[in-house]
Amino acid sequence: MKKSSFFIALVLSLSSVTASSSWVQAAEGIVDEGYIAPDLPLQGQVNVIFKDSSPAAGAPYLTWRGNATGWNGSEGTFLCTSTSDSNCKQDPGTLDFFTRLTLCSSTDSLDCLEGISAKRAGVEIKGQFIEVFPKKINTTYLSKLSERLPEASSGGFWKFIGLEHKGGSDYFVDATLRGTRSVKQEQFTNSALALSIFAASKAPLGVHRGPEPNSPIDDGSSYVLQKFDEQTKRPFIGTVGVYPGYEGETLDCVMSGDALCATRHAIPSDIEFAATIRLSSSPSGWMHGRLDNPTITIESINPKPAVRLTIIGTTTRVPVVGISKTWQSLTQNLKDIYSKGGFPGTPYGCRWCSEDPLKNTLVAPPPPSGSSSIEELKAWLPAVNDRASANINTWSIRTLSKSEMNGADTCFDKSNQINGVLMTNSTTYSAGPPAFKSGTLTYQVAAPHFMSDGSVMRGQYNLVIRSEVARCIYGFSSAPVNAEVSVVNSNGEAQIATVIVGEKSGWLYLKANNFEFSAPIIKVKLSQESDSKPTPSASTNPVVKKVTITCIKGKTSKKVTAVKPKCPTGYKKK
Repeated sequence: MKKSSFFIALVLSLSSVTASSSWVQAAEGIVDEGYIAPDLPLQGQVNVIFKDSSPAAGAPYLTWRGNATGWNGSEGTFLCTSTSDSNCKQDPGTLDFFTRLTLCSSTDSLDCLEGISAKRAGVEIKGQFIEVFPKKINTTYLSKLSERLPEASSGGFWKFIGLEHKGGSDYFVDATLRGTRSVKQEQFTNSALALSIFAASKAPLGVHRGPEPNSPIDDGSSYVLQKFDEQTKRPFIGTVGVYPGYEGETLDCVMSGDALCATRHAIPSDIEFAATIRLSSSPSGWMHGRLDNPTITIESINPKPAVRLTIIGTTTRVPVVGISKTWQSLTQNLKDIYSKGGFPGTPYGCRWCSEDPLKNTLVAPPPPSGSSSIEELKAWLPAVNDRASANINTWSIRTLSKSEMNGADTCFDKSNQINGVLMTNSTTYSAGPPAFKSGTLTYQVAAPHFMSDGSVMRGQYNLVIRSEVARCIYGFSSAPVNAEVSVVNSNGEAQIATVIVGEKSGWLYLKANNFEFSAPIIKVKLSQESDSKPTPSASTNPVVKKVTITCIKGKTSKKVTAVKPKCPTGYKKK
């Protein structure tokens, strides 16, 4: 059973599919520990999972992208062994790298993790780096630090003594970095960064083979493959991902390889993590996170344009919705939508692929962001009684993709710097940064109204934006900025929420907490009092009034008129 495609027919016994999953209950009664979404491999089944994307290919790679005669105008992609690879020197073209980051080997190392720490009940616990995982890298390249092409690496296990979970005290840190440059440029610029921290422990994968006869044993490795179009011979890249947690399995791999799985456990509640990363250049644009109470610090270091980025925040529970329904049980609305291709933007797959929905098995992992994903979740919520399947305690952050930034305000898109960070614990959310319309920043989120244990789900929203960017949007001066944050439900009614606003060290912090789902809209209105003082003109000079007094000396009297009249010597004021 290989993991690279939804189009693979799975062979699982019904007994394993229907195995009890009562062990996934976390200690506090919320489903988290070991949760695996239902994915029944039965004809006529519809399997939909609303959950953040699984890790990308585990192995680092270097590619060239460009066009060539005979590719019908389509862009082709070659895998490269180095920047000197003959396939990868064609101009025009673009070089892109992907790798994971590990512990910095020295104080001047770049594109590495300087350190990670945790706080529990105010007590700091420093993370201890253990080892990279997996050790085997199927696809790699030769780094070239002079070109800012970092070392090819896997992720790593870290130990936090005193931060125990059901699998021990080890945590898998998945820090991924992407960069790009044209063939003519001399150095790469970092384009995307993602960082996730998982409570995890190693577990053997067992013996798994691919679907073809005499397939080799699958050791769980994830990697990229060079492929070619049969007709045009256009090169493109295929991906084999991290081994998935199919229904009936007891492993939820956040990384796999070396015939082992880094299986996920529930992170203890209310943990604050702080991660410091040294980067050869700053990623651009916006970041989105699954953490609460964020603090972002960016400082320049040598050699320019290198930066030290520190991200601090508390874990947050993100509701997951896992659905496996028969086609017959779907509402007519859902049948109509899926029979016509489904919701835009969702990558639909199938098993026993057929136009007959009673023979086909539909597999759908909607992306976490975008208006279409929000609508797809809202369409399913009545079928799950507006209740989450699991609430996974999460700590993650990533840069927004180019597609998510499409249409964003130009002030949001200043290059070579992080312009803002947006955090929410909602299942789905608007793509990109908040939309700026009619003087208001708006952002929509959607999630089940109830947590997996039946309690009301409480929303979190944190917006951290560079002060200069906020002033750019509104055309403000350098005077202090005031902000008003409101949460409006689907009926247009204002919700009660805890709102905090502040400005510190060049960043504007806005927060709305404790609002309820299913699909509220968060609105931020910034304002500013004028910091300028009017200059009086000649016509507005105040009128000076003269005063007349009477002064006497014996029987003699005199009147004196002036602005500040005084009696002559020897005279007294009457």
